[in-house]
Amino acid sequence: MEKRIVFGFIWSVVLYVGLCMLVGGAAGFIASAKSGPGADPSALGSQAGSRAVLALRPYLGIAAIAMAAFGAYCGILPGTKNQRPQPETQENIFE
Repeated sequence: MEKRIVFGFIWSVVLYVGLCMLVGGAAGFIASAKSGPGADPSALGSQAGSRAVLALRPYLGIAAIAMAAFGAYCGILPGTKNQRPQPETQENIFE
C-alpha cells in the first residue's frame, strides 16, 4: 500500500509537468502562428505559453493529482499494479 502511495505521488508530479508542457506548448504554438510580420514569434510564443500555464496552474495540479490517484488506485500506472502471491512450487515428496 505504501508503494502505491509513493508511486502515485511520483506520477502526479510527472503528470503535472507533462500537462504544463502540453498547455504551454499549445499556447505558444498558437501565439507564434498568429504573429504578424516584424514580430518575434519565439518571444511571443514563450510569453503566451508562460501566461497560459500560470493562469491554469491550479487546474493542472488538480487534474494531475486526480489522474494519478485514479491510476494508482486502479493499478493502471506503472509501479502500482497489485502483486499477486507467487504460487508455491510443489516438490516431489517421493524423491
